[in-house]
Amino acid sequence: EQELKAAADGVLSEVRKKQADTKRMVDILRALEKLRKLRKEAAARKGVCPPASADETFEHHLQRLRKLIKKRSELYEAEERALQVMLEGEQEEERKRELEKKQRKEKEKFLLQKHEIESKLFGDLDEFPLAHLLQPFRQYYLQAEHSLPALIQIRFQVYLIGVAYFVGKDEVILRPSPHASDRMNALDDVPFKVPKGFVIDTEPLPGPDLSVPDCRELLLGSMHDFSLERRTLFWVEAVIRGPCPVQSQPDSADLLSALSQEEQDLIGPVVALGYPLHRAIVALQKTGRQSLSQFLSYLSACDRLLRQGYEEGLVDEAMEMFQFSESQAGEFLRLSEQFSDMGFQQDRIKEVLLVHGNRREQALEELVACAQ
Repeated sequence: EQELKAAADGVLSEVRKKQADTKRMVDILRALEKLRKLRKEAAARKGVCPPASADETFEHHLQRLRKLIKKRSELYEAEERALQVMLEGEQEEERKRELEKKQRKEKEKFLLQKHEIESKLFGDLDEFPLAHLLQPFRQYYLQAEHSLPALIQIRFQVYLIGVAYFVGKDEVILRPSPHASDRMNALDDVPFKVPKGFVIDTEPLPGPDLSVPDCRELLLGSMHDFSLERRTLFWVEAVIRGPCPVQSQPDSADLLSALSQEEQDLIGPVVALGYPLHRAIVALQKTGRQSLSQFLSYLSACDRLLRQGYEEGLVDEAMEMFQFSESQAGEFLRLSEQFSDMGFQQDRIKEVLLVHGNRREQALEELVACAQ
């Protein structure tokens, strides 16, 4: 690939050199025409007049050379455009490869950290003896990898059991476990209904035998990262953090209840893939429910752009401006961030990039000219 890119760069420089040569030839023809005119005027003042056939022959040769130069110029311009498109494609592929490489490194780093934490908590899986003292604890917590009721029970117990935390060098505050009669009151602020049989006794349960509420809050706040969460359907996105007398925007539960049954059936599997509920609703409003593939592609494109560090509002705006084109929206966000770092106004950057179609050089030229 490097050799191909170097060869393309060499051919492009050669084409541009030929274009410069054709421009010099045009200048030479103009100078030659001007020189003949001056000599003809000087000869006329001396009484010497060349025949008309000489003028016709000279003009014929000039026209022939001009056509030849024009034809060569058009050929060189076509070659230049083709090479530029090829180089831009190579650069885009290179950027994608770099991004994928970076994402792979981050994923490997995360998995390594996760493995180190699990090794510290439970020991090395390969060297963990069956008669080890921590084996029952490991078996109890890891059963949630294969059982959704067990996962719900473990997370609910973590929510209810008292927690000790430090507030100073020698001060420790214990949050007491709620009384049996008040345990269910701890979930009053959570927007879901718990079945009547969902009661945890004071004694540890011998095995998970719980119904599964459609709630995401039960899976928050754990010390262990269960991969099963990424494959589970949960309808509620966030806990209501406190009473608010006036809400300027409806919460996720209200937005979900406002959807039709068909829209809820469409959003359910998407939320199960790990996308936030509010983002799925916004994507459904933008793309419509006619095309599931367009809905999913829009969400995945926004997710990839968000992982690059762009704000969610800017990503939604860019995707809408460029008709859900991820490449154009990504280029717009990248150039917008670069120009913003240079000190240009965001509104002016947006206008210039839209006018010039994300072409960096032309947009930067106009921004600099307006700033002067």
